[in-house]
Amino acid sequence: MKRSPATVLRSPIAAMARSRAAALGVALLLAGGGVAYASGTGRDSRRAHRSAVTAATAGRTQATRVVIRVAHGPVTARNSQYIDAPPAGPSVGDVRTYYLPLTRPGSSRKIGYLTGTLTTTATGRPRLGMELRTANLVFVLGRAANQLVVGGVAVYAQSAPVIANKSVVTRPVIGGSGKYAGARGWCVTTHFANNTWTHVFHLTLDR
Repeated sequence: MKRSPATVLRSPIAAMARSRAAALGVALLLAGGGVAYASGTGRDSRRAHRSAVTAATAGRTQATRVVIRVAHGPVTARNSQYIDAPPAGPSVGDVRTYYLPLTRPGSSRKIGYLTGTLTTTATGRPRLGMELRTANLVFVLGRAANQLVVGGVAVYAQSAPVIANKSVVTRPVIGGSGKYAGARGWCVTTHFANNTWTHVFHLTLDR
């Protein structure tokens, strides 16, 4: 049977239309799969997030504020030592070491000791006759493992082994161990007129 010219012309057009429809169907199918996959990924992500939050909540520790007060007697040539770095006299690099038995304020019973160093890092600062000393002071309280470390910087008279009488210095607590593991906070040191001392620790501990 002989087809008309119109039929012959329509056939390629119909074939092209069918081809485009098929391609569109495949594209829609792939797109649908992509949406389903993305949706599944979102659910997995939310589920993983909830699991992480639950685990973090279960392992969460409570921060506890603690104040600890310790004391010691005068700093003397018997419990401290001055290492004079060249040139002679007050200069950068001078080191002072300490070992002092610790008690509770108002008590004579030993509960630990303080040891460590002060190192001169600048002279004539913040004004003439003064100097800056950085601290590395370790307070051992009770067992040897129970330690608190005090750092920071303070101003001293160049000729003096310690801060002036009736003065107060606040330094950061830079860590702890034993029952004070992870300690953070600050320490307020007071030098009294009678040459006795107190160190008051304001700590935050994770329990």
